[in-house]
Amino acid sequence: MRGEDSPEAAAYGERVRECGSAEVGGSGASQPPPAPPHFGTVHRLLRTAPPAAAQPWLVTRLAKADRMIDLGWAIAALWGVMRMVGALVITSSTGDHHPALFLDPLLILLLAYGLYRRSRVCAGLLLAYVAVELWLAYHAAGRPAGIGVALILELAFLTGLRGAVLYHNLMPRSAC
Repeated sequence: MRGEDSPEAAAYGERVRECGSAEVGGSGASQPPPAPPHFGTVHRLLRTAPPAAAQPWLVTRLAKADRMIDLGWAIAALWGVMRMVGALVITSSTGDHHPALFLDPLLILLLAYGLYRRSRVCAGLLLAYVAVELWLAYHAAGRPAGIGVALILELAFLTGLRGAVLYHNLMPRSAC
């Protein structure tokens, strides 16, 4: 549902009428509120929406933080699934069933879920986990072949960490 008759548009219009024109940047000059970026998007499961009385600039910044978090957790989930498939292939090809092979992907998927829930701790642990794995691989094999992939993972998790920190820094200032 996208347009002027959607419930999101009605709620946004109500917030603009309640808050008036929001001052931006403390300069005293008021600017018209921008259109919220969340029109037409699906509400995310187990994640809270911005407060109903939030100013439009805050809704925009929170949406930006959510996009950064979404990048981080989606890459982490993909990485965890790929590691799980690798563990399954190793287990099926060798015939040995070592539960320790599944701890690594399980940890990654749990940390991805924590990042999805906007946890700064999980975002930091994901970033540290990739950094430690990269360091261990570099010292064990000289220059590992997958260093480019590991650096991309680090950048994605750093973006997720930045989004989680930004989200938590903005949330206390949600009053209209």
